[in-house]
Amino acid sequence: MKSRTDSEMLELIMGFAREDERVRGVLLNGSRVNPVVTPDIFQDWDVVFMVSDLAPFCMHETVLPRFGRTLIVQEPDAGEDTDRYAYLIQFQDGNRIDLTFRPLEALDQALDDSLTTVLLDKDGFVPELPQPSEKSYIPDPPSAKEYDDCVNEFYFGLGSQIPKTLWRDELPLTMFFIEVCLRRMLLKMYAWQHQSRSIGKAGRYLRELLPEKDWREYEKTYALAEIDMVWDSLHAFYRQFRQAGEAVGKQNGHRFPEEQAVDVLRHLNHVRNLPPEATSIY
Repeated sequence: MKSRTDSEMLELIMGFAREDERVRGVLLNGSRVNPVVTPDIFQDWDVVFMVSDLAPFCMHETVLPRFGRTLIVQEPDAGEDTDRYAYLIQFQDGNRIDLTFRPLEALDQALDDSLTTVLLDKDGFVPELPQPSEKSYIPDPPSAKEYDDCVNEFYFGLGSQIPKTLWRDELPLTMFFIEVCLRRMLLKMYAWQHQSRSIGKAGRYLRELLPEKDWREYEKTYALAEIDMVWDSLHAFYRQFRQAGEAVGKQNGHRFPEEQAVDVLRHLNHVRNLPPEATSIY
């Protein structure tokens, strides 16, 4: 099965909208309108249909047959009381469309996304929009509390949750804490540090934003399922977070807890060297 081209997919989307009188407008979101994203063959189509009546489009038989053979579909709004209905569609030919239907009265919410352009406006109801940008995806600088909470969560994970689970050889729980307490907080700090553009979902654009040496350091935070490598990855997390945390603190007038960082690292190294048969932590 040959993949449909971009022009064929666009015509499919526009044909659906033109032929159904209940569809009054079409918006395009996401990477396809992002001026700083390099296009590739896996780019999704993020499409919003503004409709006069939402109910018919909540029935997948109204929508799915028009777009081709599907591989798998998600309907995250099924059974929910909401003013939108979405279909996340992976087609058998490799194309992917996220179709969202919204009633006309929800236009303002639909236009909150700064990565939006208008493909069709049958009634002239969409106001003139600024050029698409990542503005909606760049967080405001952190308040003192937001900054402190992020730092605290990172170091509580590094200094408390993770050392004990690693010493117990509880790999699944360790990896959970690494992603929730460390990586999530590190990405939050990076998002605050890099205000020129979005770091992307789960940091997908970090490689483009970080200096090469910092990217290589970040790669080390992904450990294989070997205990020694997991311990080593924690040091990479520590170095990355401390560097970003100090920079964000300086940018925003927040104090980075240097002494706490040193104490946490000392404790981490101490637990790493505890023998399995230890009867006391200290």
